[in-house]
Amino acid sequence: MPVENGISHWIPAPDEAALVKEMTVGDLLDEAARKWPDKDGLAYVAYEDRGLSLRWSFAELRERSRVVARALMASGIGPGDRVALWATNLPEWLLLEFGAAYCGAVLVPINPLLRSAEVAYILRTASVNACFALPENRGASLWEMFHEAAREAPSLRLRVAIGKAPDDKGIAWADWLAGGATVSEDALEQRRKGVAAGDTVQIQFTSGTTGFPKGAELSHRGVVNDGRLFAQRAALSEGSRWVNPMPLFHCGGCVIATLGALASGTTQYPIVTFEPDRVARTIARERVNVLSAVPTMLIALEEAADREGLDLASLERVITGGSTVPVELLRHWHVRYGARCSITYGLTEASPIITQSAPHDPEELQMGSCGQPLPAAEVDLVDAGGNRVPLGEVGEVRTRGWLVMKGYFGNAQATRDALSADGWLRTGDLGRMDELG
Repeated sequence: MPVENGISHWIPAPDEAALVKEMTVGDLLDEAARKWPDKDGLAYVAYEDRGLSLRWSFAELRERSRVVARALMASGIGPGDRVALWATNLPEWLLLEFGAAYCGAVLVPINPLLRSAEVAYILRTASVNACFALPENRGASLWEMFHEAAREAPSLRLRVAIGKAPDDKGIAWADWLAGGATVSEDALEQRRKGVAAGDTVQIQFTSGTTGFPKGAELSHRGVVNDGRLFAQRAALSEGSRWVNPMPLFHCGGCVIATLGALASGTTQYPIVTFEPDRVARTIARERVNVLSAVPTMLIALEEAADREGLDLASLERVITGGSTVPVELLRHWHVRYGARCSITYGLTEASPIITQSAPHDPEELQMGSCGQPLPAAEVDLVDAGGNRVPLGEVGEVRTRGWLVMKGYFGNAQATRDALSADGWLRTGDLGRMDELG
């Protein structure tokens, strides 16, 4: 699609609108389970020493997620209620992501490296109704910090430990999950039918560059299509195997990797927390062909593989972004392992990807740019006065369309500052656009 008259304005072709589907996250999991019921949807293979080893088919992932949805309903969680999740990349994280989506609850992910004051701010700002917390992480008691934070969250009425509860201030995961038996599949299905593509599915707290974090309200439509269209641009195919060390509390993990894998019939291998040796072992053992990693992860992963004598030559795709990506690094991975690259650019408020290079692009575009806008997304670059700049000149990146957040939860002023009356999202980032968009 040509840009507009030498101006930095990408206008999507009219027929691209049909590529955006009116789907919920639950619909996407249903579709994957219907298409590939017996294929591995989720696998953990590098944690036998920690008692974690599993392979779930897409059908089993759906079934287990619906058990979680029924347990949420049995706990009194209603449509639109906020459910916070403070944990590493464990299987329960994904079950809660899908379970909440099925029953119309809104997930509020929390970085497990945050501390009590920061968690209290999120619980209070999002008026969180339930929280699921990993009791301990990296020697720190999240459980104790959680209860300190909970004193500032009057809306909180349910506390569940992922694993065993250290005390009587909350319930253990297994005990909580058993409560779902009181809710029927029919009752869940009635609830699921009431969930719409335009409903809020997550509130992702993002700090930007200044001030307190703001809770970006993301819709089912936004995250589902970002995952779907990303997977198409990355040329992922049914039966691919994707190792995901990106944190699930961030869109790179819970949207791009998780929903992108669902949309393409790809097995996801989550990494609990980034440990390059475990990533390398997973790739070598499973002959993984897709990897998502920021540049610093790529460097650490290659060093770990060399130390342990592990072969990474099965890799065909490297999905990266999140910071400036050195062309030399990607060229090295292509020469050494044969992997082709897909570079993403975006931000949480855009669900998150706005532009993406494709592995079949010429090298200078594949490795040296952030690619073109995703289908049906409008993008322009403007100067300080809001005027579009000519091609090749620097301007602030804006985007409009299906991918844009609904707003910042409970913060009308911040929403007005970020979103124009006619739907443009200001990213605060500077970029250049060429004649190819």
